[in-house]
Amino acid sequence: MSLGSRFTLLIIAVIALTGAVFVGGFLGVERRFLVEEGRKAHQTATDHLAHLCAESLVNHDELGLVNFLKELRRSQDLQEAYCVDTKGKVLAHTDLSLLNRTFDKWKTSEVANPPSGKWVYTQPAKRNGQTVALARATYDPVGVQQAVQGRLENMVHRSMKLGAIVLGLALLLAWGTAAALTRPIRKLAQGVRRVGGGDWSARVSETGPGELGQLAKEFNTMSHRLGDLDRMKDQFINNVSHDLRNPLSAIATSAKMLRTDDLPDASVPLLRVIETAALRLRTMVNNILDTAKMREGRLTYDKTVFHPKKLCEELIALFDPMAKKAGKILVLDLAADLPPLHADEEKILRILLNLLSNAFKFTKEGDRVSLEAQANGDWIEFRVSDTGWGIPPDRLPHIFSPFHSTDDGPGAPPQQGTGLGLSIVKALVEGHGGNVQVKSVVGKGTTFTVTLPAARGHP
Repeated sequence: MSLGSRFTLLIIAVIALTGAVFVGGFLGVERRFLVEEGRKAHQTATDHLAHLCAESLVNHDELGLVNFLKELRRSQDLQEAYCVDTKGKVLAHTDLSLLNRTFDKWKTSEVANPPSGKWVYTQPAKRNGQTVALARATYDPVGVQQAVQGRLENMVHRSMKLGAIVLGLALLLAWGTAAALTRPIRKLAQGVRRVGGGDWSARVSETGPGELGQLAKEFNTMSHRLGDLDRMKDQFINNVSHDLRNPLSAIATSAKMLRTDDLPDASVPLLRVIETAALRLRTMVNNILDTAKMREGRLTYDKTVFHPKKLCEELIALFDPMAKKAGKILVLDLAADLPPLHADEEKILRILLNLLSNAFKFTKEGDRVSLEAQANGDWIEFRVSDTGWGIPPDRLPHIFSPFHSTDDGPGAPPQQGTGLGLSIVKALVEGHGGNVQVKSVVGKGTTFTVTLPAARGHP
């Protein structure tokens, strides 16, 4: 879930929780208030009944008392209401059949025990400070509670409608706020991904609020600085690589010139070691230079039509002394119907040279290294295989990445070279419109298959 969605849900949850607590508390207070108001109304009616009872005893005018009782009978929650004098004689009663009767249980001393679950109100009727009668009213609280519940439910319905409107507005506000806050963060994340991919020109807007704007400004400064450092690094590598090329070429040329028919037998292996070492160093330097050119888009291809047989034989001749010295088996297997290639010969040499160098690095004495080539329709497949340590499955998806190490397993040699060889191979093969694949089993060996287009119209 995105940060904006989480922020929006958090705001909505806080508002909903706050609203629920507020409404719940308000309804609880309102319930108590309404019940208390009902009790006050009952007590007021009882007080008025007592007052009318006292007046009827003094004035002998019962009309007002009778009319009041008639009004009380209209109340649905009233069970009974009456007033009696001090002798227990019924002066007024909602049940007219009980008028003028005398019941001892209605005496003042006996009204303190109300029926269970009922609301009973009593009020003495006094004249000149003396109690002359007693008024009593009994109510069923269910009616009051139902009335209260009805009012509360009505309030809840109105609150829910209002709450839905408030939540809708809060959702819009939260979404807008989250979008305003996360938009610069998303742009910053995009910039970080671009920088992570090597695009030092990535810049983000610095108009974000507060600390986000400052963070964007610092990111732009960092990206600019990284770009400067990367350019300085490339320039340094290019300068060093160019400076190394000349002495390496001189060493290789001198070694070839020293080869003569009268050369002592003991010197021949030494010259081959010099040539092999110079070629390996030259390959490493070329890989570094090509990597810089690929990053800058300056890598070019000088394609010609040539037959790969001669190139493969020269490579085998170059690695043969190394194989004999290390006790490894070197095999060349070329199909008889191998067609010519239309490619950059020097770069094809580099492709196969890098693959063979890797095969020799990750094999031990007694292992087999082979270079095979065969036609497959309009394509030529080159396979460089070895029976060495192999590559673990978790490493295979990353071996064509620059500076990636393929060394692993017990007894495997440490990382050698720059780690650029396979990334150069992949780039050069794809630059010719071909593809490269790898299959490997730990402990059994590795096979790289390079597929390149054959020259069309040539036998």
